[in-house]
Amino acid sequence: MRLVGLWTRPEDVDAFEREYLGSHLPKVEALPGNAGVRSSRCIDGPFFRLTEVEFASLDQIHASLESDHGRRVMDDAQALATKFGVRLDVLVVADPDAGAALGPAPGGGVLGLLSTDAGPHDLARAVRMIASCRARRPVALAPALPTPT
Repeated sequence: MRLVGLWTRPEDVDAFEREYLGSHLPKVEALPGNAGVRSSRCIDGPFFRLTEVEFASLDQIHASLESDHGRRVMDDAQALATKFGVRLDVLVVADPDAGAALGPAPGGGVLGLLSTDAGPHDLARAVRMIASCRARRPVALAPALPTPT
């Protein structure tokens, strides 16, 4: 399972990158239970930066985000999005080999989506809502974005 953050392009790229790479990303890397973090700068499309945090299960994602450190990371992400006027979309993604753990849905796929465009909210709570979806179909919590098919 992966927790994926997609950031839109900030006006001040240099300042955003300094703060994101120098402060926020090290906090993400310290999330309890993660099996690895990868962050890349997007070269095409609507997003500027993509960060993936690998976990063994949805339960580990929940536990990590519900920890004190996880709450601080999510608060920091919201503050960073607000400070730089960017949108942060967060996805919970299942790898193709996780099909059996997801029930009847074959292969992998997006389990859910949330966005800072949806207004002020607790990102960790929204991720928990996404992950607890028993239908295992994509769920859009951000009205500005289409539901994946």
